[in-house]
Amino acid sequence: MLPWPTPLLEGRFLSRPNRFIIHAEIAGQFARVRCPSPGRLTELLIPDAHLRCYQPPNEIRKTDATLVLIKHGRQWVS
Repeated sequence: MLPWPTPLLEGRFLSRPNRFIIHAEIAGQFARVRCPSPGRLTELLIPDAHLRCYQPPNEIRKTDATLVLIKHGRQWVS
């Protein structure tokens, strides 16, 4: 994987209410996650899909994190 300034958070996909927001469970908590790709991603964003998210330190945001990777089968997709 690519190096990140902070460790990536592990989560699982719950729902996608709109093109830019994903609802996920991260560390047992509900989280609003920014989705940088407004595409459909229907083959990737399936219930309980494994996610990796980035949470920049000390940054004021409307979401809890940003989606970085989604697990599709045995591959991680950015």
